[in-house]
Amino acid sequence: MANDIVGADLTQLDELSTAFQTAGVEISAKASVLDGKIQAAISAFEATLSSMQSEAGALARSIDDEMNALAGQAGGVQWTGANRTAFDGDMTQFKSVVAAGTAQIDTDIAAIKGQVDAGFTPVLAEFGAALKKSGDDVDAATAEMQTAVSNQRANLDQAANVGWSNA
Repeated sequence: MANDIVGADLTQLDELSTAFQTAGVEISAKASVLDGKIQAAISAFEATLSSMQSEAGALARSIDDEMNALAGQAGGVQWTGANRTAFDGDMTQFKSVVAAGTAQIDTDIAAIKGQVDAGFTPVLAEFGAALKKSGDDVDAATAEMQTAVSNQRANLDQAANVGWSNA
């Protein structure tokens, strides 16, 4: 008769089964936490961009108010002649340059926000979802392993202990 005996330490199988269960739950939970952090980062970044957009609009309005005040003050100065005409032309050109600059700021921030909304945000959101799914897949796989170990333990117990005592 051979010395090879099929069997296992049932306590160790119980511990292995529990370890699989614990690992799966922990990995899935960590993936969910990371997904939550990714979603929070997306929200914070979008809020920052929206805030920048609002601040740029407020800056443009403030600059416009200052330009109107300067133009009003300049228009109120008693001044005639060629120098006045040249100044008025320069003032008009200056207001035009300032208006173009503030409009460009608004345009650029809107473009950045559009690019983030169209490209960056979906990629991060997709990554977070894939990460969470991977964590859930690992949890499911470890649950299957835990079940397999538990079943094997039950089979060994049945064969080695219960079966012998009923013989």
